[in-house]
Amino acid sequence: MYNIKKYITKERLIFIGLLFVLILEIFVLVPYGVGRVFALTKKNNESRKKISAVKAEWPRKDSYMEKKNKLSESIEKEKTSLSVCGSLEDLISYVSACANKSKVRIETIAPIGDEGLAIEFSGGYHHFGNFFDMLQNEKYLVKVKKIMIIAEDNVNVLSAEVYPVR
Repeated sequence: MYNIKKYITKERLIFIGLLFVLILEIFVLVPYGVGRVFALTKKNNESRKKISAVKAEWPRKDSYMEKKNKLSESIEKEKTSLSVCGSLEDLISYVSACANKSKVRIETIAPIGDEGLAIEFSGGYHHFGNFFDMLQNEKYLVKVKKIMIIAEDNVNVLSAEVYPVR
């Protein structure tokens, strides 16, 4: 017992305590700090990439804004050029104008309630295609339903229902 007391002195206990704290710091706290440094370095590199991308795109921002404004203007122009068919009379005049332009002869027009028209046309297949193309590309938005084409003695008859889109 006497030999153990001889080796355990106050200075040696302090030394062993400091050595324990130093080892704890080296194996526990330093790796945590190094990991944080690597994480911050990675975030820093990502931020640098974002900043360099913004710096590269910044001179072109004016052209992007100009393109955006031009697109907004063209959208507004298209919105004003398309109008909603207000009444059945407007729809009849619109359909008859498209029929005249496409050289399709209107045989009968009958209203379907307050909403649409039942129409029969005569003409060639090519003229029918032109008629539907004009309906699609003119100023009103219309919906065509129940299309039926009947070929009779060199005359093609097309019947359809036309409704305004509201």
